[in-house]
Amino acid sequence: MVAARIAANTFVDIIAENLTAVPARVGVVQFSTSDNYPNRAVTSLIAPLTILDSAGVTSVKSTISDITTDEGTCHECGIDLANKELFSNVIPGRTAQKMVILLTDGRAHMTIASGNASDSESENCHYGQGDGRSK
Repeated sequence: MVAARIAANTFVDIIAENLTAVPARVGVVQFSTSDNYPNRAVTSLIAPLTILDSAGVTSVKSTISDITTDEGTCHECGIDLANKELFSNVIPGRTAQKMVILLTDGRAHMTIASGNASDSESENCHYGQGDGRSK
């Protein structure tokens, strides 16, 4: 997980330093299971799309530093929630390239299609808003 944190923080620095003409926005989604939901994926938006000015960089990097790992990983759930955040928070009149960067500490243990996890309307995958310190 240390390598993933370093990579994520380096990504934030590179984006913030190189995209100054039109400020970039970055969000963070955490996806795993937890003690509260051991048999389903818990996918949380722990940092909504944030403009990478000085305060934004500090905030996003702090959130990344606080990510913890648990058992079970649903890459598909994380990508799904990231896409929902990207496409539901479009700034009118601004065309921006949208990207999802996936950093993980392991292989996917759950998928939406397998029935181990699914979309937000199913009992197997829990979506929520995190506070940057969710476990």
